Amino acid sequence: MTLQSSNLGFPAPHTVLIVEDNEDGRFMLRTFLQLKGYRVIEARDGLEAIAAATTERPNLILMDLQLPGLDGISVARHLRLNPLSRYVPIVIVSGWDPKRHRPEALAAGCDEYLFKPVDFSLLDQILARYLPVVRTTPRSPSGELDRAVTANEPL
Repeated sequence: MTLQSSNLGFPAPHTVLIVEDNEDGRFMLRTFLQLKGYRVIEARDGLEAIAAATTERPNLILMDLQLPGLDGISVARHLRLNPLSRYVPIVIVSGWDPKRHRPEALAAGCDEYLFKPVDFSLLDQILARYLPVVRTTPRSPSGELDRAVTANEPL
């Protein structure tokens, strides 16, 4: 498990766990998420994913299906049984045929299936759907919010 704590100086209230055995795939997702200001943690296999999800308590998990050790479906089933990770959104990011594998992923407790190569506009929509609005500036003296942004909007 690798902890990537850099978020380019932005406040990063949301943590995203990337579970991907391919270094290029992790790099691509890590770079995209860090540029958006997210805190990123990484796991290279199913067992690391379970450990990271339990200890780091991410707000969202992006996970490949084909992993060393436990595959993504098995990891999702395990995470759904654990009270610490039961409600964390899990997004499968895979090059495997979604017509064949999406139903099994959803049945295992995954929330979304994103086909590789990743369409970053779709990933942005998924981030906005599952990560709550973040207040980046204090309330005005009148008590109204000065500015609110969604989690995927650049700060």
